[in-house]
Amino acid sequence: MPKKRTSPPLPALFDEEALEEFLLAQDCPEPKKVKSIIYRVAVRALRSLPDPLETTTEEDYLQSIQSSIQAWRNSTHATLSRRRDVPAGIPDALLRDIAFLTTKLISNVDSSDGGTSKLLIETHDGHRVEAVVIRRHGRATSICVSSQVGCQMGCQFCATGTMGMIGNLTASEILEQAVYRKLAPSKLRSLPLKNIVFMGMGEPLNNFRHVKAAVLGFTDFSRFGLGRAHITVSTVGVVPYMLKLNEELPGVPLALSLHAPNQKLREKIVPAAKAWPLTKLMDALDAHIENVRTSEGVKFTGVMVEYVLLSGVNDLEEHAHQLAALLNGKPVLINLIPYNPNVTAEMYGFKAPTRESAYAFGKVLIDRGLHARVRIERGSDIAAACGQLALRSKKYEGGKESDGLHKNGGGKKMSDIEDLFQGGSKSGKSGSRSGVVGVKARGGKARRREKKTLAANMAAAEAEAEKEKHLSEEAEAAAVSEEKEEKSMSTEVTKIFGMSETNDASTGGEMWMIAAAVGIVSGLVVAQMVWRRRC
Repeated sequence: MPKKRTSPPLPALFDEEALEEFLLAQDCPEPKKVKSIIYRVAVRALRSLPDPLETTTEEDYLQSIQSSIQAWRNSTHATLSRRRDVPAGIPDALLRDIAFLTTKLISNVDSSDGGTSKLLIETHDGHRVEAVVIRRHGRATSICVSSQVGCQMGCQFCATGTMGMIGNLTASEILEQAVYRKLAPSKLRSLPLKNIVFMGMGEPLNNFRHVKAAVLGFTDFSRFGLGRAHITVSTVGVVPYMLKLNEELPGVPLALSLHAPNQKLREKIVPAAKAWPLTKLMDALDAHIENVRTSEGVKFTGVMVEYVLLSGVNDLEEHAHQLAALLNGKPVLINLIPYNPNVTAEMYGFKAPTRESAYAFGKVLIDRGLHARVRIERGSDIAAACGQLALRSKKYEGGKESDGLHKNGGGKKMSDIEDLFQGGSKSGKSGSRSGVVGVKARGGKARRREKKTLAANMAAAEAEAEKEKHLSEEAEAAAVSEEKEEKSMSTEVTKIFGMSETNDASTGGEMWMIAAAVGIVSGLVVAQMVWRRRC
């Protein structure tokens, strides 16, 4: 059973029902209309936030996040206060009685190639989840969101599955993961959001009510405004909700985590397969495909089938032929995912396949007429790749907070998520957190190096400022010189036309009028003489 969650101290901004109840309590005459205005203003203010300065210490990092949140709140409040279609008093009450964020960003770690950023987020009641921001097609990002703390499906190759079920996330907590994509001081925060994938921690369809509400929030024009085709919900195969997904959220793509071509092998590596046999799972997949095809106004692009390749376990040629037979004739794209080593490698002895064997597996599927690809993994250096997300627990010893270790069913300990970064944030060898790399883990020499670096940066900044000051003085002197030259040229012009600097405006104007009149008369006389000669 999921761990019972507690309510946050204040209603959440992205909880649609809570915000509407708040507006009703404020005697708002049109709560639905004002709610939409609040969302549009808040999201626009979020998108318009400037990028923060690069941080060099843990304190600067936390201060940067708080500054961004405060700037977001202030900008939202200022815009709402100026609008005539928002009743007076509501902007002030909103800041006082509504929590813009009920969760807290603990850290974010950027991969060394700048293509992935992993966010560690803590809920108001102490649970922690991870989300991953992925750079897509150059100038856009996707975010892989979590739907639960932990997972009860127990997939043997997945780090999250070793934790068991801890609790469901609310719709607001899911939506806030996308908010932190913009608030986190990451290299990717300035890029627009393009796609949402429910492939983070947890089984989305086991938290269907809140996942559905989150999807509606992502597609709501007043909030994130994404098309349903840009949101993908992954499932290991919860048959009843696979059918319900298309009935209640038509147009939202489904991704099926299959991982084995036969029932016996699937039960071994995906224990949840015992509840929903492969035959029923394929029937549910066929029903989902048929429902999408017959839905009006829904563009069907097929179903993604995810298959993690475990060396010597499910990646043999016979498995490829079995998988081809199982999916024959179905409009699917098979996403082959080489196993990403994590805590389960030690627990079950799993190994990643070679590139050659992965491509050989895919070739069998393609030769059998199926669409298949081998996924290019990103973020493995920060444990942000598929199957590597895990949770940090908190224990209290002697009144102090310390990082605890989760235990799996076999009694083996799972590392803290910082230790799963494969030499990432704590060692400082791979990944970065906007300039903050394992600050607490550094020794005296590292701190002295930091001080020297900081002093050098400050000296460089002072030199740059002095240089800019010098350039500014030169520019000012040039402007004065230019002004003098223009004045001199003006004086020469007045002398040419018989005017002096002492002439006032009226005298100058009269002389210009006389000169113009003489010119016009002269022109008419010349024209008349020419005309007479022609005649």
